[in-house]
Formats: sequence, C-alpha cells, structure tokens
Amino acid sequence: MRILDRYILRELAAPFLFGVAAFATVFVAGNLLFKFARLVAEQGMALGDALLVFVYWLPGYLVLTFPMAALLAALLAFGRLSGEGETTAMRAGGVSFTRVMAPVIAAGLAISLFTVAFNETLVPASARAAEELLARAAKGARGTQEHVVVPSFEQGRISSLVYADEFNRARGELRGVTYIQYLRGKPKGVIQAARAVYRAGNRWEFYDGFSQALDPYRRVTLTFREDHPARFDLGHDPTDIALRQRQPEEMTWRELGDYLASLKQGGAAAPELRVQWHHKLSVPFASLIFVFIGAPLGLRSQRTGSTLGLGLSILIIFAYYVVWNYLAILAGKGALPPLWAAWTPNLVGLAVGVALVRRAAR
Repeated sequence: MRILDRYILRELAAPFLFGVAAFATVFVAGNLLFKFARLVAEQGMALGDALLVFVYWLPGYLVLTFPMAALLAALLAFGRLSGEGETTAMRAGGVSFTRVMAPVIAAGLAISLFTVAFNETLVPASARAAEELLARAAKGARGTQEHVVVPSFEQGRISSLVYADEFNRARGELRGVTYIQYLRGKPKGVIQAARAVYRAGNRWEFYDGFSQALDPYRRVTLTFREDHPARFDLGHDPTDIALRQRQPEEMTWRELGDYLASLKQGGAAAPELRVQWHHKLSVPFASLIFVFIGAPLGLRSQRTGSTLGLGLSILIIFAYYVVWNYLAILAGKGALPPLWAAWTPNLVGLAVGVALVRRAAR
C-alpha cells in the first residue's frame, strides 16, 4: 500500500506545480502588471523600487493559487489514472476508491497546513515591506488622513494601539487621539485627548484630555488642559505612524485577533475585519476541500486532457469564490455571522466532496 500511496502522490505533484505556475501567471498578467505599471507611470516611482514592490506583492497572490492548484492536481491526476485504466486495475486488485483517497486527503491536508504557515509568515512580512516602501516613496505627500489606527505587537501579542480621527503628517499632529497600552494582551492604561503634537524624541504633547491606569483595584486618572499639556512617549514619530498603519493582510492570524479584541473592548464590532480573520484559516483549508471534489470528478472513462481539467477547475473555483465573496459581503453588513460566512463554502464543498467520493466508491 505504501508503494501505491507514493505513486499517487507523485501523480499529484507535477500537476500541482503546474497549477501554481499557471494560476500565478493569471494573477500577474491580470492584476499585478497593471498595478506595477501605475506605480511607474502615474505615481512616478523609480523602476527599481517598483520592481521591489512587485516582488513583495507576489506572496499575497501566490497563497491564493495553492487551493486552486490542489483542485487542478486532483482533476488531472485522476483523469489520467482513470483514462489509462489504472483506477480499474486498482479496484480489480481489491483496493477501494476510499482507500485510494487516503494519500489524496493527506496531500490536501499537507497543502492546507503549508498554506497556513505561508500565510502567517511570508505574506504579512512581504505586505508590510511593500507598504513601507510605498509610504517612503510618498514621504513628501501632505494632507490629512482620517481614522488612523496603528497597532504594535511584541512576540505576536498586541502591546499598544494608537487611534486618531485625523492625522496630519506635515504638522506632526493627531486629533481625536486614543492611546491604549497592553500587558499580556489586556489593557493596562489609556490616554485620550482632543489633539497631540509631536516633539523630538518620540515625545508627544497631549492637549485637553486625560490618562487613566486601568488597575483592577485602583484606577488613577490624570487630566490635562489645553494650556497645560501632558507629555507621553508613544514610541512612534509621525513618519513611523505613517509606515505602521497595518492592513489585515499585514497581520498574522493572532495579531489580527488581538487587534479585533482591542476593538471589541472599545465597542467596535468590525464585522468585515472579523470575516478576514476567519478567512486566514478557511481559505488555506479550501485545498483539503478541493481534493475531495477534484479526485472523484477526475474519474472518466476516457483520458482527461489538461485543457478540460483546467477549464473544469476554473468553473469550480469561480463558483466557490462567488459564494465566498457574497457571504463575506453579507457578513460585513451584519446579515450573517462572520464565522458562518467564512466557513460555509468549505462546509458545503466538503459535503459535496464526500458525496462524490461515496458515489465513486460504489
């Protein structure tokens, strides 16, 4: 049986790599090249910097190709096996299709776990590097940014959070600012002020507000007025604040979870971000779901060509992501719990895949 398992895994490997290359090419040609061209032509970025941003963007798109490639690999591999009568020979030798699925499921699980690791390490780091490079390129830009959020993390847990209604980088000024410090993921102090102005050495002068130590036994509150500001070290200067505004794709699953917890403590539901938090796990595990669907669908009496397999995989992927996107929109509007919005496509796909496997086994 181990020989059979290795044989099936080898059959899956080549079309999986082909799928990653094919779908990555589609993403590059259909999206990244246009974004790259806009950086150079419209924003005037240097060619070398634009190429570096292009490279930093690649992992975020590449991670989406793994589930697609897993589906294509299962379709093509079992299309070839059935087209050449090898699956019939396996059954004649007493090997059930359910047993044949064992290495396929193991491969799907391995791809899913690899995608989770890839999505937790390389994707956030590369996304942050791209944003920092873009921010440096726009360093001379003036104007006011609204709803600035700057979380900081230590050892994967949130350590502080800066929020401001408005941020003017040229003046080094925050308005409607809230600064929260955390200890082991729990708030230990909060500062709120009408505005804060940057001084040298990461020191900020806070005007018209208060600071409060969130001690469970004794809460100490200090107030300060417009004519007597208080000084605090936020650990960030204006340039750093501009660089450290993280989007969900720039955070790991744990970092985004801590960030959502801090928003919840402040009374913000943030359903869109919560859906994206669940997607950091549900999308990678689509690889496992897709092999359940692809392997039985690949069984045909005639040899399945790569063109037919690619077309069928595109149709399945299109249907999956249409449902995935529609449910995410519903959850963002509060019409559906984020957990269900993120995992329902996988649950439906799993049910369909199990039904197809049982049918093929009969």
